[in-house]
Amino acid sequence: MPFLLKADLLTAIRSERLDAITTDDTVIDQVIAQAESMVGGYLNARYDVAAIFSATGTDRDPVILSHCVDVALYDLHALINPRKIPELRRERYHYAKDWLDKVNQAKINPPDLPLVDEGVKDYVQWGSNTKRVNHI
Repeated sequence: MPFLLKADLLTAIRSERLDAITTDDTVIDQVIAQAESMVGGYLNARYDVAAIFSATGTDRDPVILSHCVDVALYDLHALINPRKIPELRRERYHYAKDWLDKVNQAKINPPDLPLVDEGVKDYVQWGSNTKRVNHI
């Protein structure tokens, strides 16, 4: 059973509006899978994504669920007509991405998410300083 359900989408969009966008449940299932994959990709560095997405009902984290809904609805609008995505969907999508990015960078630490068993995955940042130019 997926983490995100079609009924969860109806908390952010009216059913008639969702039916106007698409009546094909396979498209909705595809968009839900994409949203879960994207959110999981951000959380995978520090959290046990399998445990997060295996939760059902009221055991699901409400913030993660909300961001999955926002990503799924944005993707659904983009799939149907990428040039006419409502501004609200754009704003919510970008807010969700910013939040997930901050969680990935450990700037935000959601308290109820299960950590990866072997601890935090560390990534090595590499690079160098910008080359200096002496002007004589």
